[in-house]
Amino acid sequence: ADASVVAFVVSPSFFDVMRIRAAEGRLFDDRDRAAPGRVVIVSRSFAQRYLQDGRGTIGSQVMMLGPNPLEVIGRYTRTSVR
Repeated sequence: ADASVVAFVVSPSFFDVMRIRAAEGRLFDDRDRAAPGRVVIVSRSFAQRYLQDGRGTIGSQVMMLGPNPLEVIGRYTRTSVR
């Protein structure tokens, strides 16, 4: 079934400014500038709700923000704040 989620398009500096660290995987960096819009970082609650397929969160494919799947490269939690 389709689900509605809130998504934000942010720059690599967003997580530094907001003082958020990755709980798993990584945050955006220069590698992602070469192919913008192909990767996504998700919250812990998103991962628990939508990525419960027995695999890890990192490397999962999700459909959002367009017709092409995005690769999950990182996961953050509220406790990731510095």
